[in-house]
Amino acid sequence: MTDVVFPGAGYRDARPRLIRPTLRLPATRSARATSLQRRLLVRRLVVAVLALGVATIAMTDVRGRMDVGQVDHAQGIASSNLAGLRTDVVFTHANTGDQRNQVRYLDAQMDQNRLAIGSTNAQTQSAEAGIRFDTIDLSNLDGCLAGFTQALDQIGVGQVLGGLASLEAVGPVCKSATP
Repeated sequence: MTDVVFPGAGYRDARPRLIRPTLRLPATRSARATSLQRRLLVRRLVVAVLALGVATIAMTDVRGRMDVGQVDHAQGIASSNLAGLRTDVVFTHANTGDQRNQVRYLDAQMDQNRLAIGSTNAQTQSAEAGIRFDTIDLSNLDGCLAGFTQALDQIGVGQVLGGLASLEAVGPVCKSATP
């Protein structure tokens, strides 16, 4: 502990000043050895703390490098997968374009087929009107049979008078269908 002495009233400077002890013990071998041992112990402790700090930093650095390596590896795999997906997308777009072209071609073919069917239907209708088989007009025979079927349906549901009226109405058509 250090003694502090306050100057008396005769001093101009009223600040305290330190007094150093003047009593010194003679340095003996045991005191020197103890002092040396303490210094050696402190040095070893400082070296141990520094070594522990360096080891901690080295372990952290190794862990960090391992983590970076794992992240780089995972990123490489993800990049490879992404490149594969890009290729799949390109092929899908190409296939979609091909399918669109096929749909357009089929639409054009269907339009042509519709036109051909319409033309064939028109020819068939005009031909049916003039078809005769052994001097029987088939279109009149078709009308006769339709009227006869209607008359039978009316009679079947109990409308006998309506059925007879339908038979009278198709009579002239049936007569023209006969040779």
